[in-house]
Amino acid sequence: MKIISKLNPILGLTILVFFGSGCEKPSLSEKAAPEPVKKEEPIVKTPLPQPPPKPEPASAPDPEPIKAAAEKKEQVEADVEPSLPEFFGSISGDTIELEGAIKSRFALERMIKDLKREFPDHQVVNKVENDSDRIPVKWTGRVAAQFLIPFFKQVPDGIVSYDSGTVHLTGTMTNQRSFRSLQIAANETFQDTHTVKIQNELVAGSDDNTNPRPRNK
Repeated sequence: MKIISKLNPILGLTILVFFGSGCEKPSLSEKAAPEPVKKEEPIVKTPLPQPPPKPEPASAPDPEPIKAAAEKKEQVEADVEPSLPEFFGSISGDTIELEGAIKSRFALERMIKDLKREFPDHQVVNKVENDSDRIPVKWTGRVAAQFLIPFFKQVPDGIVSYDSGTVHLTGTMTNQRSFRSLQIAANETFQDTHTVKIQNELVAGSDDNTNPRPRNK
């Protein structure tokens, strides 16, 4: 027992030392280093490609200047006084010449076509203009077939003109009896509300003894 009692202090000290060393708190230096905090990299958002800008709609033209120009044009056209057609036709040798101004393009084309068909050996020179400011007359569509063709065949140097409503006939007839027939043809062809008169100045050839007196309508 004495031995145990002697050992007890030693044993107690040993136990105290053992547990004391085991229970000591670790020093700050001995603490485990904290794990490094991972920094989150910022998320970079790539911008989406933008569609090309829409073209701006073309602005409508200002209607006021257009309207003003149209009104001005109408006013100018209204101020233009339509005039009677002018026509001059002649035959000399193998040339038929036409001059003047008429409204109808169709009538002019028909006139030239008829003359070329009836006078294939002649040169038809056209200087007639299509003028929209001319008063339309009916005789322009029939003048070649009803009058110019028989007139040029019977009057080799014949000239026919229409000016201010008056028809002039001049030239030398191959047969004096053609005077009346050509007068009638002229009356029927140029009959129109705008025709004032027909001045017939045709004369007979030197081979005829009779030279009929010119007649006026």
